[in-house]
Amino acid sequence: MIKLFKENGIPVALFKGPLLAQMAYGDFSLRQAGDIDMLIHRQHFTRARSLLESLGYEMHPKLTSPQLASHLNNHCEIQFVRDEWFTVVDLHWDLAPRSFVFKVKADEVMSRLQSISLAGTTVETFSAEDSVLYQSMHGAKHLWRCLEWITALSETIRATPSINWDVVIDRAVQAHATRILGLGLRLVENFSDTRITRSVLIAVDADQAMQRMAQNIREQIFTTNGAAHSTETNLYNLRIMDRKRDALLSACRALFVPTLPDWQALTLPPRLHSLYYAFRPLRLSKVYSSALLRRVARNV
Repeated sequence: MIKLFKENGIPVALFKGPLLAQMAYGDFSLRQAGDIDMLIHRQHFTRARSLLESLGYEMHPKLTSPQLASHLNNHCEIQFVRDEWFTVVDLHWDLAPRSFVFKVKADEVMSRLQSISLAGTTVETFSAEDSVLYQSMHGAKHLWRCLEWITALSETIRATPSINWDVVIDRAVQAHATRILGLGLRLVENFSDTRITRSVLIAVDADQAMQRMAQNIREQIFTTNGAAHSTETNLYNLRIMDRKRDALLSACRALFVPTLPDWQALTLPPRLHSLYYAFRPLRLSKVYSSALLRRVARNV
């Protein structure tokens, strides 16, 4: 697949999954992966889709032209599946959805890839500095509810003593993600024996707010299950984002911008696509109201 992309002039970077296992643990079999994560330039999406379909993959879910245009503008990935979900490719054209403000663009990351050997094949992946920042963002976006994400970040840092921390910090500042990076590094120290240079921690968490948050996560990580509800996520973003306006912008986008579940819940003709912006808050209110009622019923 990677060879086919290269032959057709589509630069591609592998990340997460087996590739991260190879970099962090030295063995790609030491990390469970359910899919293959690939990053491309957004302008190559149509060609990449055609190549995947030529290999027997199907985009899931199938989207109308307006839905796909919206998805490409506001989100960062979509799945292609084959062999009844036995093989899944997660095709990315950005690093985070617009509903989670993270100002590092795919084109920037793609301009500074490194090559590594994976199962006898040379592939491109993120630079060490971009990998640390991306893993910190990915964990933060999902409220750090998986211990392995912390372990992978810790082992990536341990296995890469050549990381240029000045570069990592500078990119975090440019991305408005110093607190996100600070939380990731504080979690590494809380959960492992990997030590982070004190000057780095001071640069990204001088007031130790992320240290306190990391300790809270440590106390709750083994007792917290399932996805967070919108209120929890929005309050969390207010704490981890460098700028409060970014957290508020993320909340507004999460409330109104349609996503895959909205299109799967309601089928509208392409000419009425704009109505999904009104339908999404209505659907969310029903979902969270039902969840609240179930919670109240359990506590009665």
